[in-house]
Amino acid sequence: MKNTITFSKIEEVESFKRCVLMIHARVKRLAQENDKVILDTPIEQIEKLTLPIYTVFYDGDLFHDDLSQFSTLTYKLIKGHYFTDGNKRTALGVLLFCLHANGYNVVYEDNSEFSKNILAQSIINLATDAISISDFTELLYDICKE
Repeated sequence: MKNTITFSKIEEVESFKRCVLMIHARVKRLAQENDKVILDTPIEQIEKLTLPIYTVFYDGDLFHDDLSQFSTLTYKLIKGHYFTDGNKRTALGVLLFCLHANGYNVVYEDNSEFSKNILAQSIINLATDAISISDFTELLYDICKE
């Protein structure tokens, strides 16, 4: 675990928002390649995306470490429904981006399909309130290694 990440300028928040939008665009392309339709999101909805990023990274003092920040951002992206479709997939993509960009690797207990799918299944469980943010954060502590 590392210290929290804090953006000191609103430009950094907007830059990260552009990264989230690029990840969502990739999610849409992958879905279309698999013959799935993801509806376009109205621009007014996308503008609301600044709030969770600002809350998590501009007010970094609210968190113990970076993994708790990433867990909270994932939850906010899923529950905020900032996109018409693909919120869970986008949240997973953003989580993996944050982990990779901060030097983490996802290490599974074994090579079973269950282990490989635990992160994706946990995203679904987080979306349906089957697990809490603290449960999800604990999972990140268990499977993310520097």
